[in-house]
Amino acid sequence: MGTLQKAGGGATVDWFDVKEGDLSKSSLKTDLGLRYAQEHRFQYYPTPASLPEDQRVLVLVAPRLGINFKYAITKDILFGQQAEVLVNLWGPSRQVVNTNTTLTARLTESVSLNTGFLVAYDSAPAAGKKPLDTTLQFGLGIGF
Repeated sequence: MGTLQKAGGGATVDWFDVKEGDLSKSSLKTDLGLRYAQEHRFQYYPTPASLPEDQRVLVLVAPRLGINFKYAITKDILFGQQAEVLVNLWGPSRQVVNTNTTLTARLTESVSLNTGFLVAYDSAPAAGKKPLDTTLQFGLGIGF
């Protein structure tokens, strides 16, 4: 894979944001926009090589539908779900779908444990790549 240039714009709708005191108990947002992305692909592994001309640059011009849901299980445990769907309108057919499920647990006032599961689908992946990729993440957050 090489470099990626992208731009986009759109609008967001806040469907609800339920609060209990200072705590945002649950919220749902959706957004609709237009995304432009230009990928410049190059083979780095196993040996550096230039790809055929028709595989070097991919352009994605797609409407983007996104959703963002958050739910506070308790004041210290937060569940989140983000997702986006893009369908290319320019050039070859291509669909991109990404979801990210997160769980954050505050351990102290300034330290939290973060987990996430990312699923990424690209119907036109780079040569040698599979269309579906998953990532399991663990992290420690420190606030100042």
